[in-house]
Amino acid sequence: MTEQCLYSVWLKGTRYYRVELSRDLFGNWIVKRSWGRNRTYGAGKSNSTVCNDYQQAVSVYQREQARRVKRGYVLQRENFQAEEI
Repeated sequence: MTEQCLYSVWLKGTRYYRVELSRDLFGNWIVKRSWGRNRTYGAGKSNSTVCNDYQQAVSVYQREQARRVKRGYVLQRENFQAEEI
């Protein structure tokens, strides 16, 4: 079975928002959200959600994407990386 690690970067004016879906060192699926000012990329705030399984993680990831669209962010980058389980 192949499951995907997902990554998206959204911009709105001087703000960025990044969402990542990946595994942690313990094998749990996590959704990490990072946000802040464009010029301080990486120096903003972040929050992670540990999910019970891949389906729940994808649901959280898609909910965050819908929220970005609703709030007027523009998708700048999206990356899908296959990960063999």
